[in-house]
Amino acid sequence: MAGYSIDPQDHLQRAVDLAGAGEVEHFLYAALELRLATEARHADYSRAWDHIPKKVKKDYSVTNVGRALDRAFKTGDQVVQITWHFEGETPISIVYTPVSHTLREIVETLGGYLHAPCWRRAYNRDTDADAWLDKLRTSVLTGIAHLNLALSGQLLGPALQRDEQGRRQVILRLAVREGDPAMQMRHPEQVGRVGAMHVGYHPVDRCVAHRIELAHRDLQALREPLPFAEPESVTGSGDELAATAPQLQG
Repeated sequence: MAGYSIDPQDHLQRAVDLAGAGEVEHFLYAALELRLATEARHADYSRAWDHIPKKVKKDYSVTNVGRALDRAFKTGDQVVQITWHFEGETPISIVYTPVSHTLREIVETLGGYLHAPCWRRAYNRDTDADAWLDKLRTSVLTGIAHLNLALSGQLLGPALQRDEQGRRQVILRLAVREGDPAMQMRHPEQVGRVGAMHVGYHPVDRCVAHRIELAHRDLQALREPLPFAEPESVTGSGDELAATAPQLQG
């Protein structure tokens, strides 16, 4: 469709704008944009890796694809942050931000709101219509916060490893936008440089807390994915990254 972008970040922007309008119909359309964005982000992740089955890459079920990515990546509801330290330079970090279990549940729940027997209650002004709308609003705003986090990372999955002729290789897949400091890691001159590498694992709930506050206080701040802000973390060396990175299958 001409003029309608299916980039997940554009879905995010439309969801924010619709939710900001505040009427029932706006939240319903925002719910649809959330679902489309979640499916698109899942597709970003699944299509980046050859070992993920083709049937998963063609699937649109948020639950099915989410479970398949859980099996493939084995990091659960955690943001994975990899940071390079080169002497005399500012550290460079890249992160994998998953589609959280909470976002998946919200998207599946919101699907019910898009069917006539459900949304008709709000217009008929049933006794529970206000509670129905409050739940819809809260679900949409929480979903926007989780979607914003899911779109803030550069990695299309955590680090994975494979064995090549007896040597262990750690594989990273990135999608980096212009202006992101992580673009430096794609330059050829970075190959072969010696530095220290650390990995941190951060629970999604802690990473998304500030975004949930913003969703209720300053929703427009979430139109663009916010830069990842590191919470209290557990870090390790590059050797630990290689040791803990899931093994590629197939």
